This record gives sequence, C-alpha cells and structure tokens, in this order.
Amino acid sequence: MIVGINKQKHKFLTERLEKLKELSQKSSNEEIIDEGKILETELVRLEDSLNQYDLLLQQLASSRDAYNSIYEDVSLNAYKFIRKVRKHT
Repeated sequence: MIVGINKQKHKFLTERLEKLKELSQKSSNEEIIDEGKILETELVRLEDSLNQYDLLLQQLASSRDAYNSIYEDVSLNAYKFIRKVRKHT
C-alpha cells in the first residue's frame, strides 16, 4: 500500500513539475517577447536618430558647398580686382 501511495505521489509530483516547467517556459517566452518588443522600439528610435543625423549631414554638406562657392567667387573677384589695380598703377 505504501508503494502505491508513493507511486501516485511521484506521478502527481512529476505531472506538477512538468506543468511548472511549461509555466516557466511560457513566462520566459513572454519575457523574451517583451524584451523583443522593447528592442524593436529601441531599434525604431535608433533608425529615427540615424535619419535625423543623415539629414543634418546633408544640410551640413549643402552649407559647406554654398560656403565653398561663395569663397571661390570672392577669391576670383579679389584676384580680378588686384589685377585691375596693378594694370592701372
């Protein structure tokens, strides 16, 4: 009789242990899913930041090109002015 009770208890505890393993798997899966959602959100934020950074770099390049163009125009005009002054003196 004691052996029968121990077998039933063992079977019950084994089933309970399996259920606990499934529950812990589910909770860890839920944690993984939650972590995945957090990572996706952070990835979207990172993409937005990179897009803003890229836009700022494009604006900076455009400003640099405009500055270079102005610098070349001023340099050329200054050179022409100096040549005219030297010719007349």
